[in-house]
Amino acid sequence: MRYESTKTEKGNIGVSYASQEAADAQAKTMDDNNCSDCFDCSRCRCCCRCFNCSDCSDCSDCSDCSDCSDCSDCSDCSDCSLCSLCSDCSRCSRCSRCSRCSGILQWRGLNAKKLIAINGLTWPVATDGIHLQIGCQQHTVELWNNFGDGEISCMDSRALNFWQQYKQLIMQLAATRATS
Repeated sequence: MRYESTKTEKGNIGVSYASQEAADAQAKTMDDNNCSDCFDCSRCRCCCRCFNCSDCSDCSDCSDCSDCSDCSDCSDCSDCSLCSLCSDCSRCSRCSRCSRCSGILQWRGLNAKKLIAINGLTWPVATDGIHLQIGCQQHTVELWNNFGDGEISCMDSRALNFWQQYKQLIMQLAATRATS
């Protein structure tokens, strides 16, 4: 079962699959660490609008990050992977529109014989029926289907609106690809 804390005064939300108490404790820890508007910020995973993060994963709108992965809208990152819209990055991998990097969005899943993609939306969508990639975010179809609004909105400021508009279509596409 998934537990989510209430939003704190600093805008943080803790998440736990163990207990409600663990989710609440995580939100308190984020507040104590001066995080704001963060979601599921244990070891800086899936943070939003964080500053001075390290060992981050799935962050967005971060500043002064190091050892980041799957970042977007970051500033002054180092050792990043799959960044987009970053500035002053170093040792990045497969970045998109970064100020000192160049790259293109690529399928991040395993080799796919049954890959299907949709272009022309806010972000390109691709699935092999097992994995689903929207823009630079690639997860299993099951995980995408179980993401809460907080997790989706953490991905990009436009992500929740996009997901609410296209989720049903995208999940049907993934289900169709999984059975073909």
